[in-house]
Amino acid sequence: MKRCILLGCLLATSLLLLSGCGGQKGSPTMNGTLDLAGMELDTAMTSSALPYSVAVKTAEEIYYSQTDGRLLAEGMYQYPMVQIGTALTGYSEKAGVCPPSEQAANRVNAYFEKWVEDQKVNFHEISAMAEKSYNLSSDKQESGWQSPSYYFFDRVNISSWSNHHLVCVTLWRESFTGGAHGISNRQPVTFDLHTGREITINDMTDDYRGLCGAVGTEILRQIQEQTEAQGGTPYFKDYEEVVPQWINRSVFFEEEGLQVVFGAYDIAPYAAGEQAFHIPYQIIDTYLNDYGRDVLELS
Repeated sequence: MKRCILLGCLLATSLLLLSGCGGQKGSPTMNGTLDLAGMELDTAMTSSALPYSVAVKTAEEIYYSQTDGRLLAEGMYQYPMVQIGTALTGYSEKAGVCPPSEQAANRVNAYFEKWVEDQKVNFHEISAMAEKSYNLSSDKQESGWQSPSYYFFDRVNISSWSNHHLVCVTLWRESFTGGAHGISNRQPVTFDLHTGREITINDMTDDYRGLCGAVGTEILRQIQEQTEAQGGTPYFKDYEEVVPQWINRSVFFEEEGLQVVFGAYDIAPYAAGEQAFHIPYQIIDTYLNDYGRDVLELS
C-alpha cells in the first residue's frame, strides 16, 4: 500500500507516564519507583512582555521484563503548565487587552492533566506489546532483542509560541514499537489565554470555504514552485486531492503566519518526511473574523 495507517500516535501536542502497568518499573538501574509527584519543573519559557510563563514538566517511565528484568520499554514525556505571574508587564502598555486569568490558566492545565490520564492507556499498550514481542523473539538470533540497545520507546518534547491572546503548544513525538523504523509527528494545541478554551483556525473565520480555498491554492503554488526548482516531485500522484483537506492536518500559529504540516505518508512517501508550508497572514486576513484578527493581533 502507498500509505500506512499509523496507530497509537498522538499529540502531536506531552504525556505523563503510566504507573501500575504490570511488569517491573523503576529507574534505569532498577533502584526503585520513580517519584512522579515530586518532579520539579525543568524549564520555563517566559517573556518579560507577558504576564505568564509556559513551564515544562518532564516525567519518565521504564518498563522491564517480568521474567528476567530486561529493559523493554522507555518513555520520556514533557507537558506544559501555564503559570500566571504577579506582574502584568506589557498589559498596562497595550490598551484594550485584558490579562489572562488564573481560571483560564487552570483550564489549560486541566486539559493537559486529562490528556495525561488518557495517555496512560497508550503506554500500557506499548509495554504489553514489548513484553509480547520479547517473549516471542528472544530465542531467535536475528531478533532485534538480541541487542541490549533495542527496546520500544515513546518520547514527546514540547515547544510553544504565544502572544498576549493565545498560546500554541507543539507536541513533538518520536515512537518505536518494532519494525523497520520508528514514527514521528508533531501536533499543535492552541488555547485562548483569556478563556482557557482550546481553539482552532475554524474559530477564526466566518468564511470557511474561502479560507480553505485560499490556503489550499497557496500550498499548491508552493509545491509547483518546488517541483520546478528540483526538476521533479516527491509527492504522491493524488496530492492535489489531499491538499484541499489541509485544515484537517496540523496547523500551527506563528508570528508571521500559519504553518500547515502534512505528516509522513499524507502527500509524500515516508522517506520524504513531513511536508510543511508557511502561509503568510496576508493571504488569509480577508477571511478572518474579528475574533481571529484579535487573537492573532492583526487588528
